[in-house]
Amino acid sequence: MGNNQKTNKTLAEKWLGRIEEYTNSGQTKSEYSKSNGFPAHQLSYWIHRLEEKLGFSSNKNKPTFVPVQVEPTPSSSTPKPYCQLSFNNGGVISVENELGFTKLCELITAE
Repeated sequence: MGNNQKTNKTLAEKWLGRIEEYTNSGQTKSEYSKSNGFPAHQLSYWIHRLEEKLGFSSNKNKPTFVPVQVEPTPSSSTPKPYCQLSFNNGGVISVENELGFTKLCELITAE
């Protein structure tokens, strides 16, 4: 490994540490950068560069997944419709299978 690569690796490791500190600090980029003596744009640059290179994200505002537990529903004696159309006036058309759906489509598109 050449000196340039060692220097780049050392610099990246330094900024990775700073990014981790920033992420855990609860401060904005501006606040963290100012309190640590470097410009905020430099922090933004390294976050972007290392996110691309290492595939991590430091964005605190990205949505997170919420665990969901799926439970089976008890089977009912009434089969669920293949397709159901509900109208504003409360009317409902239920189609029980694909053949019924095909026939309904033919009726709707008939001239």
